[in-house]
Order: sequence, then structure tokens, then C-alpha cells
Amino acid sequence: MTYAEGIAQVQQRNQSILNVLGVWTQHDAAGAMAWFQQLPSGPLRKQATWTLVSTIAKENPQAALELAQSLSSGPGGQNIYDAIFSQWASKDPAAAAAKALELKPGAGRENFLGNIASQWAAKDPDAAIAWVKSLPDGHGKRAALQSLVYGLANADPGRAAEFAMSLPAGQMRDQAIGAAVSTWVNTDLQAAVGWVRQLPEGAAKQNALNSVSWQWAQTDPQTAAAYAQTLPAGNAQYNLLGTIANQWAQSDPQAALTWASNLPSGQGRNNALQGALSTWAQTDPKSAATYALSLPPGNVQNNVIGNVASQWAQADPQSALNWASNLPAGQSRDVAERNIVSAWAQIEPEAAAAYALALPSGQLKNQTLAGIAGQWAQIDPVAAVAWVKELPAGPAQRDAFHQVMYPLLNSDPLAAADLILSLPPGQLQNEMVGQIASHLVNSDLPAAIAWVQQLPDGHAKESALQNMSWQWAQTDPQGAAEYAKNLPPGNMRVNFLNNIASQWANNDPQAALAWAARLSEGGERDQVYRGIVSNWAQQAPRDAAKFVSGLPPGEGQNNAALAVVGAWSSSDPQSAAAWAAAFPEGHLRDNALGTVAREWAQNDPTGAANWLKGLPPGSSRDNAINSFVGNLAWQYPELAAQWTTAITDEQMRNNQMENIARNWMNFDQTAARAWIAQSSLPEERKQRLLNQGR
Repeated sequence: MTYAEGIAQVQQRNQSILNVLGVWTQHDAAGAMAWFQQLPSGPLRKQATWTLVSTIAKENPQAALELAQSLSSGPGGQNIYDAIFSQWASKDPAAAAAKALELKPGAGRENFLGNIASQWAAKDPDAAIAWVKSLPDGHGKRAALQSLVYGLANADPGRAAEFAMSLPAGQMRDQAIGAAVSTWVNTDLQAAVGWVRQLPEGAAKQNALNSVSWQWAQTDPQTAAAYAQTLPAGNAQYNLLGTIANQWAQSDPQAALTWASNLPSGQGRNNALQGALSTWAQTDPKSAATYALSLPPGNVQNNVIGNVASQWAQADPQSALNWASNLPAGQSRDVAERNIVSAWAQIEPEAAAAYALALPSGQLKNQTLAGIAGQWAQIDPVAAVAWVKELPAGPAQRDAFHQVMYPLLNSDPLAAADLILSLPPGQLQNEMVGQIASHLVNSDLPAAIAWVQQLPDGHAKESALQNMSWQWAQTDPQGAAEYAKNLPPGNMRVNFLNNIASQWANNDPQAALAWAARLSEGGERDQVYRGIVSNWAQQAPRDAAKFVSGLPPGEGQNNAALAVVGAWSSSDPQSAAAWAAAFPEGHLRDNALGTVAREWAQNDPTGAANWLKGLPPGSSRDNAINSFVGNLAWQYPELAAQWTTAITDEQMRNNQMENIARNWMNFDQTAARAWIAQSSLPEERKQRLLNQGR
């Protein structure tokens, strides 16, 4: 019997045992439990835990929860609790909700609250809405709100959208709107599109547009295209143009290309051309390639040729290579050959590898070999690793190792660990050891800790410790903190402590604070406090702010205050702004109001603008406006430009005007040049900007 046959036989036996255990538990839970208790640790016990608990949860979720809490469920524990609360919420969502709120805050509880909200919304939407609104601000409420909207949208997407729109402006509302529209578009595209079009400009509308764009472009590309061209220039418009062209080309590539080629020059036109040609190449790569070669030389043509080459190679790599080999030497041919060989490697990795090894030495060959390694490892990781080990030492082998390691980790993490430890010490080994630690810790935390601890001291061990510290701190913060005591002073220890602080604060901020208070005074403890309050403020910003107010004055308190402001601004910018505005004049107040403006502008530019208008003149207002304008500049340069005159500090104003001009020139040179020419910038700076755009 081969090794593989032996493994298959064991898996088949275990599945039979689990099937019997499920039936046994339904008829005699006590007897099944007694048999389960005598199972030794190992894969079968982990699987049996799931079977036992999930079966009991169907009839008695309270008993199933108590059983799960009494067992050491290991890395699969989260899934077990998810199953319990899913069963519970389907029977009695109010009871499930009450029990979930008794659990410690953290990622697990957020999942349970979201699951409960979704199922409750299907049974009794009014009661579900009232419950979610009553939850305290934080990650749990955000998860429940988003799931509630999905649940509402399945029955009444219009109501779900209006409910989402009624939420306070911010990231939570934007995500809820996107969730509602993504469901609505599947049942009534026209109604969904009409509702999205009347939304005010901002992140909420962008999220909603992303949700409707695929269906709209498939159904009525001309109307979608006409609407896209009325949007303000920026990423939202560019992404929509690319999506429309991609979908339109599925039914009429010539019409899609004609429309795309007639768009004004800039990023929007580039996205549209790439979207249309990528789709066309799936059915007629030769014609798409001919069209791509007619485009003006440059980055747009290079990207389009690369997309066409990839699509062509999936159907006929030899024809694609013959075409690419006749291209003029340069970046277009390099991109085409690299993409063709990468696609070829998905079908015939050995043949693609032989071709790549014959390429001239250089960056193209290195990138091509790495691409082959990644594709080969998806098919046969053992063969891919053997091939990579035979490559000459150097950049090509290093990049190829990175590509094969991820599939090997998924199939056989211990073999991956042995392979990396067999490499000579150096940068490649250090990087790979860190990746292995991250992977092991998600499947078997105790084994991962033991493996890292036995590594010899050095850069590889430091890399592994940092990569595993997040999961260790999430699962066992006390153990991670105890281990940190023995780490030598330095960046490794500081980073490790910060990771502990962040994860611990997500689940139990008071325990994290008690631990931090026992650390020695100084910069290390200040950084730990900053990590704790940053995460705490995402769940209970007022409590975090109150704690920071009680810290001793100084740099440590200032950094902690800014961390709270940053987290608070993403969920409730009005309250964060009120707290920051009460700071005394100075650098802290300037930076805090700047942080509020930046976060607020990202999610609700109209609300941020109204707030800015009410700020009293001074350096804090200048900093806030500067942050607001800087956030808008990359997406809405025309709107950002209107605000520059409100910055009273001349140097700050001129620097921000240059920033806007450079962003604007990337996608609408005509409008940007007109604005630069009439701006208040010094003549020398005007000319420098105008000359750069030529």
C-alpha cells in the first residue's frame, strides 16, 4: 500500500466513525459524550468535537455552548461556536443575542452578532433593527449592521437601502449601503440604479456604484456609459468606465472599443480600453492583438498587450509566443512574453520552464521563472520545489522560492519548514521562516510556538516571532506576554509587545491595560498604551478617550490621544472632532483636527466640509483643511482646488496646490492646466508644473 492509499484509508475510516457519532448523539448524547471523552488528542478528536457539538446544537444550543466552552477545541473552535449560534439564531434570535453579548468582545463575538442579525432580520425585521440599534458602538455593532442589511435586502432591498442611508455618515453607513445595493441589483436592476444615481457624491455612492456596475453594464451598457461620463473625474469614474467596457465587449466588442477610444485622454480611457480588449481577447485574440498594436506606444499599450497575451496563451500558447516574438524589442514584448509563459505554465509547466531557461539573463528571465514556479506549484508543489532547488542561486531562485512556498505551505507545512531550514542562512531563509510561522500558527498554535522557540537566535527567529505574535496574542495573550519578558530590549521586543497590546485590547481592553500598567515606565510602555487605546477606541471610543485623558502629560499621552482620534474618526467623526477641538492650541490639537478631517473626508466629504466651515481661524483650521484637501486631491481634484484659498499659511497652501495639480494632470491635463494658469502659485512653480505635463 502506498503512503497516499494509507492516508485515504484512514480518512475514510474516520468519516465513517463521525457519521456514526452524529447518529449516536441524536439518540443518546450522554453515551456519545462518554465515548468521545476517551478519544486521544489528534485529528479525529478535533473532527469529533465538531460533530458532537453541532449535533447537540440543533436541539439544545445552550447545552452545546456549555459543552464547547468546557472542551479545548483548538484552532477550529471559532467554527464550532459559529455553528452553535447559527442554530440558536434560527430558533430563538433574542436568546442567542443575549448570550452572545455575554461573551468577551472580539472577532468571534462579532461573527456571532452578525449571524444573529441576519437571521433575525429574516424572521422579524423590526425587532432585529431595534436590537442592532441598541448595541454599543464598536466592531460588534458594525458587523451586526452589515449582516442586518443583507438580511433585510433579501426580503425588501429598497427598505434595506433606505435603512442603510439613515445611519450616521461614515464607514459603517457606506458599507451598509454597498451591502443593500449588491442584493437589490439582482432583483430589480433599474430601481437599484435609480436609487444609487440620486445619492450625494462620496464614498457611499462609490461603494454603491461598484455594486451595481457589473449588472448595469451587462444589461444596458450605453446608458451606463453615458452616466459614467457625467461623474467627476477620479477613481470612481475610472473604475466604472473599465467595468462598463469589459461587460460591453462580451456582447459587442467593436462598439465597446469605439466608445472607449472616443473617451477623453486619461486614466478613464485607459481603463476602458484595457477592459474591452481583455474581454475581446478571450474570443478573438488575434484581432484584439492587432488592435492593441495600433495604440500609441506607452504604458497603456504595454498593459493592453500584456492582457491580450495572457488571454491568447490560455487557448494557444505557441501561437501567442510566435506573435510576441515578432514584436519590436522593448517593454511591450517583455510584458507579452512574461504573461504568455506564465499562462503556459498553468497547462504545461515543464515546457514553459524549458523555454524560460533559454531566455537571456536579466530581469525578464527572473520574473518569468518566478511566474512559472508559482503556476507549477499550484499543480504539483513537490515537482515545482525540486525544479526551483536546481535553479542557480540568485534573484531568480529567490523569487521562485517565494512563489512555490505558499502552495506548499497549504499542502504540507512541515515539509515546507524542513525545506526552508535546509537553505543557507540569509535573507531568503529569514523571509520564508516568517511565512511558515504565520501559516503554522493558524493551524496549530502550540506546535508553531514550539517550532519557533527551537530556532537558533538570529534574524530568522526574529522574523518568525513577529509573524506569529498576532495570532499568539489573540489566542493566549498572557502566555505571549510572559514570553515577551525574556526577549532582549530592542525593536523586536517593542514590536512583539505592540502586537500583544493590539490583539489583547480587541478582546479585553481592561486586562490589557492592567498588564501594560505593570510594565516599566518609559517609551516602551507608552507605545503599548498607544496600541491598546487605538484598538479599544474602535469599540468604545469614549472609554478610551477618558483613559487617555488620565495619562501623565507628555509625548506618550499625545501619541495615545492621536491614536484614539484616528480610530474614533472612522466611525463617529462628529464626536471625535468635538473631543479633539477641546485640546489646547498647539501641535497636538493641530494634528488631531487634521486626522479628523482626513478620515471624515474619506467617507463623507460633504459633512467634513460643513464642519470645516465652522472652525475658528488659526493653525488648527489650516491643518484640518490641508488634510481634507490632501484626501480629496487624488480623487476629486476640482473640489479640492476650491478649498485651497481657505488655507491661510502660504507655504502650506502652495504645497497643497502643487499636490492637487500633479494629481489632476494625471487624468485631465486640459482642466488642470487651466486651473494652474489662473492659480495664485508663484510664476516659477506654475511653469515647472506646466512643463512637467508636456
